[in-house]
Amino acid sequence: MNSTLAILAVLDGISYAALVFLVSVGLSLIFGVLRVVNVAHGSLYAFGAYLAATLSLAVAPLSPWLTYPALIVASIAIGVICGGFIERFLLRPLYGRDDVLQLLITFAAFMIMDNLQRLLWGVQPIFAAEPLKLLPNISVFGVNYTSYQVILLPCVALLTLVGLRYFLRRTLAGAVILAVTEDREASTAIGIDAKRVYFVTFVIGASFAALAAKYSKDTASAAVGGRVTITQGYSVPEFEEVAFKLKTHEISEPVQTRYGWHIIEALGPTLTGDRTPLAAVKKQLRSSLLKTKKQAAWKSFLDDMKQEFAPTIHYQDGYTPPRGSSATAS
Repeated sequence: MNSTLAILAVLDGISYAALVFLVSVGLSLIFGVLRVVNVAHGSLYAFGAYLAATLSLAVAPLSPWLTYPALIVASIAIGVICGGFIERFLLRPLYGRDDVLQLLITFAAFMIMDNLQRLLWGVQPIFAAEPLKLLPNISVFGVNYTSYQVILLPCVALLTLVGLRYFLRRTLAGAVILAVTEDREASTAIGIDAKRVYFVTFVIGASFAALAAKYSKDTASAAVGGRVTITQGYSVPEFEEVAFKLKTHEISEPVQTRYGWHIIEALGPTLTGDRTPLAAVKKQLRSSLLKTKKQAAWKSFLDDMKQEFAPTIHYQDGYTPPRGSSATAS
């Protein structure tokens, strides 16, 4: 492995670790407090991504910087609406019952949300590249990488860790959640509303799942196939149409090709090849066709002459006629 691939692997590891943390922290919080394995957690992630993209595309014409508040609004909305609905109407009646029932209910919620997602947004991906394009790329030991993934995403994960730790250990609401986690019966006996704690905890966990979806802009590395290598001699028209219009370090809108969806960055000035004028091409084609036609006509004339006069030609004794000749010696 050369140094470039090693640097790409490290940067990818940092961005993916931060993303996985944002997804898992909500799942861990829900399981730690409610003792529920939320199978529908991935659906909350998907709903958050689609809603964030929809809101970003809606506010981007007003100002691209409004897409960042739209990400937060979308995560809170998914946490409150979807997470609140699942906890209040699906999980709350099952507290204290067999764990298998909770798994079945959350799995059913996952199936319903998966079909609801297709009904609302279809099966085609939705892209909102404005948050990614607003932040410049950075160079890490000569390797260009998006600051969105290598700086913003880890910072969001770190702030989430610090903020959640502070919330649980230094605030009254966090202390209440910890108390219910340790002993629900004793907490209820001293006046803590365990149902409300469960509701708030589930909403927070669902919001973290939706929040992670907002920052999951996958550029990946060449080592894992995130970048397409086009072999010389092959052409990808959709790629070329966009790529050759970009300025240096300019990032394109998402482009769909037969290989998938791509975001293209021009790492240097694009050089267009020399093009032969159409008039010159026509002239060359006409000349080539006339030459081929003349050669075919001349060959046909020689073959006809050979068939007509070869039987009447006689050679003197001692002369060897050319191979294939039908003349006779006299």
